Amino acid sequence: MQFDIETFTYDEDWLRSMAQIEASCDEIGAGVDGVALGALIEHPADYSRVVAAQMLVLRVWQAWVSEWTLGVGTQSAQLKGRQLLLERLKTAESSLQKRLLSIVDEKYGQAQDEWQLTEVHQQAIRQTIESVLTPDDWNEIAKSACDRIHTQVIAHQTEALSA
Repeated sequence: MQFDIETFTYDEDWLRSMAQIEASCDEIGAGVDGVALGALIEHPADYSRVVAAQMLVLRVWQAWVSEWTLGVGTQSAQLKGRQLLLERLKTAESSLQKRLLSIVDEKYGQAQDEWQLTEVHQQAIRQTIESVLTPDDWNEIAKSACDRIHTQVIAHQTEALSA
C-alpha cells in the first residue's frame, strides 16, 4: 500500500522513499507547505495527523461557504479561504492545533465506517476557522467572491450588447 487519501493511511517505507526523492530534487511538495523534511521522515504518523486535520478544516470550510448562497462567487470564496486557511493553520496557536488533532485522534479511534463529523466537531472546526482568519483574510475572501460575481455580470452585459 502506498498512500490512501480516503483514510490517510500509508506504507511507512513508501513515505520515506517519497521524502527522499523530494529531497534529492530540492523540492518539498509532500502536500502540506512548510513541513520540514526531517520532521516528516522522523515522524510520518504526526504528518498524517496534520494532513487529516487540514482536510477536516477544508471540508468544513467548503460546506460552510456553500451555505452562504454566494452563487457564482462560492467557488472563488472557497478557494481563497482554502489558501488563507492553509497559511494560517501553520502558525495557529498550539491550543487550536491540539483541538483539531484531538478530533483527528477521535476519528482514528473509531472504525472507518462508523465515524462521522458531528455537529460538535463542525462547530469546533468553525470556531477554529473564525479564530485563525484575520479581518483582512475575511475581506480578501469577500473580494474574491465579489470579483467573480462582477466578472459574471460583465460577461452577461457583453453578451447582451453583442446580440
